[in-house]
This record gives sequence, structure tokens and C-alpha cells, in this order.
Amino acid sequence: VTTTEPPTTHPDDDVRSGVWAAVPRGAQLDARSFAARHRVTTGVLAAHVPALVLIGLVRGVGGWLLWGQLAVIVVLTVLGLVLRGQGARAAAVSLGLMIGADVLLHVGGGLTDLHIWFYVLLALVALYQMWTPFLLAVAFVAVHHAVTGIWLPTSVSTTHQAHEHPLAFAALHAAFLLVEATFLTYGW
Repeated sequence: VTTTEPPTTHPDDDVRSGVWAAVPRGAQLDARSFAARHRVTTGVLAAHVPALVLIGLVRGVGGWLLWGQLAVIVVLTVLGLVLRGQGARAAAVSLGLMIGADVLLHVGGGLTDLHIWFYVLLALVALYQMWTPFLLAVAFVAVHHAVTGIWLPTSVSTTHQAHEHPLAFAALHAAFLLVEATFLTYGW
């Protein structure tokens, strides 16, 4: 006697078709798994503050841009701890992580190699397996690179080519980020 089990389905399968059917949904984390991953991401975010203060002091970087962003990171860390929903807590921490990468790039004098930290943190954000914090992080990086590349090019890059063509370099980084994002979400 041969028996076959019915295929495993997702509640949304009957309403998802075409392109949307191929978009990863992620697996909603149970409370315990979310809490474990959120502890790690929140810890990494909280560690940014003393590390960035130290780097800023050593490099002689200060001003409203540094201290204002550090204040925002502290606020987002607290929100990541006190907000009620998992999505809201994850979004607050994810945005804080991307701002932390921005501050590192700023206190690092725009050193191009420091852009790697954005990519590292995006992989950390992907552990939430939630679209809202993930897309928030991707959007922040895209907007950050375009705006900062035009407004403060030496704060986001150390190459004269990037200073002369900030939007082209923002597009290049965005393309790499989207490829990484695609691979990360495929793992969902």
C-alpha cells in the first residue's frame, strides 16, 4: 500500500499567484526564536554607541552629525526593547543598525572599505525573516548613499571617482546590495 501525504501549504498560497508566488514569505519566528535573534541584533546595535564614540573621539570627529545620530541610535535601541510588536521592535533595531553603519562610515572619514559594514548588518537584519525591517534597511542604504554622496561626498567615499559621480557609485552599491538582499531572502 502506497500512501502519499498532502503537500505542505501556506495559508496565503491560494491568494498568491504569478510573481508574488515566487516572493519569499519568510517563516514567522515563534516568540522564543524571535527573542533570541532580537537579543543578538539589539546587542550589536547597543555596542555601536560606545564603539562609535571611541572612534569619533580618537579621530577627532564630533559635531551635531555624530552626536545627533548617536542619540537616534540610543532612541531606536530603547524602542527596540519597549515596543509591543515583533515587527515594530525589529524595524527599530534594523534602522538603528543602518544608522550605525552610516556613523561608522562618517567617523571613518568615508573610507570606502567601511561600506562592508552595511552588508554585514543587512545579513544580521535578514535573521528576522521579516519584510518590513529588511526593506527598511535596504531603503535606508539606497537613500543614504545617494543623498550623502551628493551632500557630503567625502563622508561616504574616499575616491575622487565617487566624488565626481556620486549617483553612479550609489547605484553600484545599490546593485550589490540588491544582489545580497536577493540571496538573503532566498534563504527564507
